[in-house]
Amino acid sequence: MYRERILKTDEQKKLFSLELDIFFSVISIKKLKDKITAFQANKDDQSPGNFWKSICISLPEEFSFISDSLKTFSFKKGGHLFRVRKLTDQLREQISSEIIEESELWEPPIEYAYRGRVNRENESYLYVSEANLDICVSEARLTENDEFLLISYEVLSPIEVIGIGFNSDFNNLKISSSTKKKINILNNAIRKIFLKDSVSAYVYSNYIANDLYNFRNGWAYPSVQSNKGNNICLKLSEKKKLKVHTLITGIYRPNDSCRYIFNKAFEIIDDQQICYSYLKNEEKDSFLRVWHKTFMDPKLKKPNDESSAEEKSQLTVVDKLFFNRNNLI
Repeated sequence: MYRERILKTDEQKKLFSLELDIFFSVISIKKLKDKITAFQANKDDQSPGNFWKSICISLPEEFSFISDSLKTFSFKKGGHLFRVRKLTDQLREQISSEIIEESELWEPPIEYAYRGRVNRENESYLYVSEANLDICVSEARLTENDEFLLISYEVLSPIEVIGIGFNSDFNNLKISSSTKKKINILNNAIRKIFLKDSVSAYVYSNYIANDLYNFRNGWAYPSVQSNKGNNICLKLSEKKKLKVHTLITGIYRPNDSCRYIFNKAFEIIDDQQICYSYLKNEEKDSFLRVWHKTFMDPKLKKPNDESSAEEKSQLTVVDKLFFNRNNLI
């Protein structure tokens, strides 16, 4: 059974700190490291479902649990998220005709949904990134001279996602240094497994996201390809909270000083796509206006996470509890 708690008062945080210290006192740092090392050495021979049991810390009376503080990201109304697609022949034809089909601007169809870091085979989610083109291009694995389409989404209503692969925040907890070290050891193990960049490792990252951290309508995690910023994976229920803001086409030139050559911009007006070409003198000003709207909008300079001081002082905690005799509760 998974239990989510939000700790608001100092007394709640004090009791939870004591709970953590007592809990982690039953295992030494060395034994915890040995458990994780043993799992990593044999993980190819285990089912993903055994991951949590393998690193879980057992208590007397055949009862086990582990607690972790969760980092949440809140994307507020008016913010923006980016997605980049490498051009296919079909997309290239649609861009030439200056009308891009709506289906090309969202998640891939189920039949093309290959296993990813969060989604399983034939399971479709919408992968986006913070409003930073470099992150998106890296995640799309573009190479020199690849043509691409940048899709900018506007957030229509708040979206809250859970963070995976981030360090726990101990600022609001008074726990021992030993407990902090042990929590960091566990978090680093989960981070390493979740962010490993190989298709075979996706079996485990799928399990971590969908079975252990399935508490919000999406997930945020550090960008592996760009080593900066965050990626966001959204459940399809969140699509209604987004709308296509602008579309920009370009060519990736990593060895040039500018890195990108932009050529067309699409503006969405009353659900209609209006295309402007930078190469046409009569459309250049309109192209630059849409480009500015995409990259220089003042909203993009503000952090998407605009949590209040009260919200930031709260601590969200998830507990995983189970009996060892195959009786999950």
